[in-house]
Amino acid sequence: MAAMEKNDAQLKKILSGRKVLLPLILSLIIFIILFRNISFHSFQDIQLNVVFYVAMFGAISMAILRDMAYVWRLRLLSDNIISWKKCLQIVLLWEFASALTPSAVGGSVAAVLMLEREKIPLGKSTSIILIAAFLDELVYILVMPILFLLMGDQLFNFDVICPDAIQLYVSSWYGEVKTIVISIYAFLFLVYVVMFYGLFIDARALKRAYHFLSRMSWLRRWQQTLYQAGDDIVIASETFSKKPFSFWMNSFFATFLSWSARYMVAFFVVWAVSGMLPNLIEIYGRQYFIRTLTILPLSPGGIGIAEIAFVAFLCQFMPGQLSRVAALIWRILSYHLYLILGTIVLPFWLREEKH
Repeated sequence: MAAMEKNDAQLKKILSGRKVLLPLILSLIIFIILFRNISFHSFQDIQLNVVFYVAMFGAISMAILRDMAYVWRLRLLSDNIISWKKCLQIVLLWEFASALTPSAVGGSVAAVLMLEREKIPLGKSTSIILIAAFLDELVYILVMPILFLLMGDQLFNFDVICPDAIQLYVSSWYGEVKTIVISIYAFLFLVYVVMFYGLFIDARALKRAYHFLSRMSWLRRWQQTLYQAGDDIVIASETFSKKPFSFWMNSFFATFLSWSARYMVAFFVVWAVSGMLPNLIEIYGRQYFIRTLTILPLSPGGIGIAEIAFVAFLCQFMPGQLSRVAALIWRILSYHLYLILGTIVLPFWLREEKH
């Protein structure tokens, strides 16, 4: 019981209701910036017709599919030990935790604690989170060359500079996008190679490397994290490296489905607001760029970066100033929704576990 109370205290600290205030305040500031110069007559450009409602239904469906695919993946990674209901609660709270922190780290820490509450041993819980991150990175690494094969140099082509981008002073980003995206991609590719080596080739060698780094004076601040990472990679390798091919295919497909659904939310929102069917591959590619930029741990849930990047990269697909309206709808479905759901689900989930 003492262990559960300690676990609860840690979770409540990470998922504190007070921490919701900062994302809400930042979001309010960002949307004031977005809408301060907008002519509200531009809202009349949105046609509330069949196309609008069909496209919005598609956006909401993709938001649901995104989470259902993650629920399926968590069931697979837990060897079906956790029920579908519990998997859904954990996924929603995991997203809630990620929305409160500047990077995915806070979400991962909370997810480990949640899995422990579901009677998953600490080593297995950490392994599940590590493999989930590995699969997310795998999808990210594979999507870039596929997009480049489909679009070529057009992937980084921002010939159309729209008024919204100029008014928000982000049109100057366009010349730097390729450099930033490729730099982040190269770094994450290196991280992925290290993870792959540790999980499937020689986990103990990587463990020794992590432990060696943890003794470096200039890395003293991350000493405990590096030491623990070395131990975690060995446990994850022992737990998952012998899994059958079908397990990896299903887990990869669930991850790819979730990320694709995440990107498709923007596709349907742009369609709903503009009334014109946009180019799916272009929208997918621009969403990939937005995801790349929000990997940088600069604000909770990428607030500010995500909204402004959405306008900068997607405004050419919408007339007038409608990209700002689309950014608001998109962020409600992809970010603010989790602040609401997490706040509702957390107390019920904690009470259920105690009983």
